[in-house]
Amino acid sequence: MQDIQTFPIQLMSTVQSSHKRGTRQRSKYLGCCIRGKKIVFLQCIVMVAAVTLTVYSTLLLSLPSCRALSAFLPVINGNIKNEDQYSKHMIAEVKEKIVDSSGQSARHHQQQTYFHKCLEVVLKHELPILPVKDVQVRNQKNQMANFHTAVLAHHGDTGDWRRWNRAISVREKPLPQLERAGSSCSIWEVGANTMAESSREYMRKYPNCHFHAYEPVQAFAMELKKNWEGEDRMHVHAYGIADEERTYFIPKSSMNGDHGVATYIGDASKEGEIEVKLKTFNFTLAEAGDIPTMLDINCEGCEFDFLAQAKRHGLLDNVPVIQIGWHSYGSVGVGMRAWQTCEIRLQLSETHEMVQGLAFGWERWVLKSSQN
Repeated sequence: MQDIQTFPIQLMSTVQSSHKRGTRQRSKYLGCCIRGKKIVFLQCIVMVAAVTLTVYSTLLLSLPSCRALSAFLPVINGNIKNEDQYSKHMIAEVKEKIVDSSGQSARHHQQQTYFHKCLEVVLKHELPILPVKDVQVRNQKNQMANFHTAVLAHHGDTGDWRRWNRAISVREKPLPQLERAGSSCSIWEVGANTMAESSREYMRKYPNCHFHAYEPVQAFAMELKKNWEGEDRMHVHAYGIADEERTYFIPKSSMNGDHGVATYIGDASKEGEIEVKLKTFNFTLAEAGDIPTMLDINCEGCEFDFLAQAKRHGLLDNVPVIQIGWHSYGSVGVGMRAWQTCEIRLQLSETHEMVQGLAFGWERWVLKSSQN
């Protein structure tokens, strides 16, 4: 991803260097005309006209709306009053393209606005700030100066459990989508660990549903199967879900979380004794039989990769309820996780509406067509 701080500087440098190149090129052609002894005046005029036409055409065809508008130029510039010379169908089609192009620009602007607003809300309101003691650093004049630091932190790191618990309460709110689904209701728990506690909670509330628990760490999955023996409504899957199938081994020391028993394995850099299996979305759907009525994700940091991949695959587009437990695990840091959270929220907002949410807490998204 482009570095946020250096991007404006790099962009400005690119614009400036392009401007300089254009200035030199323009001076070359102007110099050619001024030094009329070397070439004939008529050739000079033709050259300038050709350059002007090339620049005009490039600019005209560089924008989608301009490309659509260019189809109208013969009609407009030629003052052709008889529309029979051009197919009415073609003109209507081009008009539609202009509307579509304008709509795309408006949509892009709307997406940018949503993303920037999300970042503002996450960084200013949803994430707590953990103050750090004043430190001394050298300024530009190589003088020692006091600098007060503050760190964006996970709620648990600041002891902000009250807001965290309020976010968890979203799980207790009724889910009419599950009730309406009846016996076809299906709940997937991604990141089930050894107990699949969320599934047990929802099994009491929605006994007609079928449950699928996914756990990629094989040691956890074996224990999970034992804990659910004899329960026909539960289907334990000893793998995680991703866009590519693979098996690998990591050291137990690389697993972060509650005393080394969480399933976040994203920063593992060397092989070890813990086996991890991933299967593709298509394989998962074929084994489960259909998309879930609710997708419950609590995989200790894998949610960033999983949701982005699931959105690209198309799995999420028709899931009635998506419930996410956000975490700040990962060497990328909380700031990058906030950025990724807003990227995923933007993608989900295309098809779903967030009914309640908290960055690095819990949030629930409901399919727009399933709310009524």
